Amino acid sequence: MDDQGRNPSSSKPILYVLDTNVLIHDPNALLNFEEHHVALPMTVLEELDKLKTGKQSIAAECRQAIRLIDQTLGDASPSDVEQGVPIQRGKSGPKGFLSILMSPRNEPNRLLPENLNDNIIINQLLELRAKRADLDVVLVTKDINMRLKA
Repeated sequence: MDDQGRNPSSSKPILYVLDTNVLIHDPNALLNFEEHHVALPMTVLEELDKLKTGKQSIAAECRQAIRLIDQTLGDASPSDVEQGVPIQRGKSGPKGFLSILMSPRNEPNRLLPENLNDNIIINQLLELRAKRADLDVVLVTKDINMRLKA
């Protein structure tokens, strides 16, 4: 990767779309993508919200991830959140952007039935790839079945 978040083989910036399980495994995961763009589907935020209650370690990880997302987005407007908010990484300043994928999906790009959250995210990825040909869109998940479907 170069310093603009581009894959040398394609020269396009990379947009990493994180699945919920990545944030549960590492609540600071959105900071691990250096200068790249990171996006979270609204479905991921909803899953984190459902899992945040309780005393289990998963609930604590979800709360920590939600706090970091909130700190990163700050007082950004809804349009800024959708376009991307700079990710602050300490003294080095902002590198990369965090955005929330909240746009309604178009019916023609639905490949999978939307009865499962994984399918909703995959359909959203497909639409994003069709809409943003200027980016390499990459799904980041620890879910083997989701990776196989994608």
